[in-house]
Order: sequence, then structure tokens, then C-alpha cells
Amino acid sequence: LMKLMWGYYEKPVILLLDEYDVPIAKASANGYYKEMLDVMKGIMQAMKDNSALQLAVITGCLRIAKESIFTGTNNFVSDTITSSRLNEYFGFTQAEVDQLLQDTALTDHAEDVKAWYDGYHFGDLDVYCPWDVMNYLQDLQFDPSKKPVSYWKNTSDNAIIRSFIDYSGPSISKKLELLLSGGYIVQTIEEDLTYDYLHSSEDNLWSILYLTGYLTGVRGEDQTTKLMIPNAEIREIFESTVVKWFQDKAKGTDRRTLFHAVWNGDSELL
Repeated sequence: LMKLMWGYYEKPVILLLDEYDVPIAKASANGYYKEMLDVMKGIMQAMKDNSALQLAVITGCLRIAKESIFTGTNNFVSDTITSSRLNEYFGFTQAEVDQLLQDTALTDHAEDVKAWYDGYHFGDLDVYCPWDVMNYLQDLQFDPSKKPVSYWKNTSDNAIIRSFIDYSGPSISKKLELLLSGGYIVQTIEEDLTYDYLHSSEDNLWSILYLTGYLTGVRGEDQTTKLMIPNAEIREIFESTVVKWFQDKAKGTDRRTLFHAVWNGDSELL
């Protein structure tokens, strides 16, 4: 297809491949991971020795460096949350949001917009989520009394997060409680994750929450990251969706030994 376009328009093609890892995530969750890697590896050959290609831009939640589908390609420059030359382009800066509010005559909603949709850190820059800002400003133009809501949660696939909760132990619950109370946790973030090894460690949960936008963070000098809930929107998602998942998991837990210890006054067993 790219060669045909090059022949017709008489100039090389720019290839934009958004969310490359979504098919891989779906395959991992449904038991055909290796087969999907073979399919994706074939697609990625479009970037190897292709004279019709000018440049390619690929996006995804997990960085591309270690997935085996990229073994036949080269000359990658990887921009991530923690290391990027393009920090201000991952979201709206404060100056851009101020301009949007001014242009739409909605400056009296600035505090709500900031509390709900700001708080993401890319490198040393603080940015707003563009999807939320644009949706909320659009709704306000039709209904000036509209309260902020979560626009973001309906655009993402939460299967990976849910699967970690099914694996979770007490340490994850305690850290989640700390985050929901407005605190932060200190974690080492692993960016070179692949879907077949996600559940090899509970620590990977925090890396996934960070890489997918459920948490934001500030890097320390010791290679650890202070992770926190970025804003009111994500807090609402945690309080409604994630906490409900934990409650669902608890309902299926066998607690007969616990009840037996209480009824019999066995403090050591309890």
C-alpha cells in the first residue's frame, strides 16, 4: 500500500501507527499472544528497508524496545514519560488551558478544570489531559452549570489493571489506601515491560498504572519515583471502579478460618 501511494503521489509516505500494543494486550488476555506477535512482526516489516517510507511514528503504553516484534526494524528513537524531548506535546500546558478558557469565556471554571484534569508530569513539565479539557469545555458551552465528570475512563481498556487486582496481596491494598488518602508511594518504575511477563511481579502493577495514566510521578535522584493520583478525575475512577474490583475479589475469598478463629477466641490463629 505504501509503495502504491509513493508511486501515485510521487513522494515518500509518513506512517502513523497508534496504540501498537492494544492488539498484543488483547491477545495476551485471550490466549493467542505468540500468534499476535507473529502478525505484528509482519506489519513492522514496513519499517525495514522500505524506500517508500519517509518516517514512522508509533505510540503505545509500553515502550517498544524489548518486544520481539521489533527485531527486524532499527533506528528507533524512544520518547517516554520519564525521558522525552517532547514533554509539552503530551498534553495541554497551563498557558494553553488559560487561552482556551479565555477564548470560550469560561475562565470562571478554571479551578474545576485544574482540580479534575491537571496533574500529569512529563519530564519536568506539568500538563492537563487534552481529551478531558476539550470535552468539558464543549459541555459547558451547552450547559454552563455542568459539573466536571470523568471522560477518560470510558476511553481505556482496564483489563490489565483488573487482572493485577485478581493477583493482588495485602501490600497492594495498603499502598492503594495510601494513594486514596492523598499520599504517595515510592516505587522503582520498570519501563521495559512485555505483556507475557507483566504478572511476574506485583511491582509491575505500579509501573503499569504509571505508564497508562492512572498514576503520575516525580523521579528522584535514586531512580525511584514518587507515585500519586494526579487529579480528581482519576481519584473518582479509583474510588468507584478499582475499589469495587477489590470488593468483588473479597466476596470470593474463603474466610472460614478467620471466622473460626474469632468465634473460638483463638487470637494466635486470627
